[in-house]
Amino acid sequence: MTTRMMNTTLVKKAFLLITVLASAVCLAQAADGKVMAGSFIFKYSKPWVEKPSSSSMRAGELTYKFTEEQKLENVHAVFYYFGQGQGGDTNDNLKRWVGQFQGQPKSASEAVEINGTKVTFLTASGTYMESSGGPFAGKKTARPNYTLLGAVLESSQGNVFVKLFGPTASVDEVKKAFKELVRSALNK
Repeated sequence: MTTRMMNTTLVKKAFLLITVLASAVCLAQAADGKVMAGSFIFKYSKPWVEKPSSSSMRAGELTYKFTEEQKLENVHAVFYYFGQGQGGDTNDNLKRWVGQFQGQPKSASEAVEINGTKVTFLTASGTYMESSGGPFAGKKTARPNYTLLGAVLESSQGNVFVKLFGPTASVDEVKKAFKELVRSALNK
């Protein structure tokens, strides 16, 4: 084999290796995603997966996919952004979310500041009254033993609202991941 043939073979092998590595990087990046809502960019990766938005009122939707072995129902996070001065203030939204439960649900909220942004987290549990056709539709289905996680990120450009609800067992498993998802928009 001549030196020229050896060099050609090495170049071909190097090119193949670079192509394989570049493909692996692209696949790894494709597994990660972003949801833009107002001035915030939420970053996520598996087990979060993007879900087509079911309403123009939603800035984005994600599904937290549990494995079959976990035997838990998948839950969905919804991101809302209505624009500057729209969508109500933090307290109005917390009251509205708690009001989506029958009677007096167990609820707690916590306001924190993360990198200069006020974020209020809400947890509410009880019988959730799920609305078919949006929050103002008349027909509601009682969902006992449900939990709602909410977060309001305050911004001068307009607040962003993040809401997740589902069976309490599923939501309990995703609480930490939900907070990490919210915080991802505030990491510098």
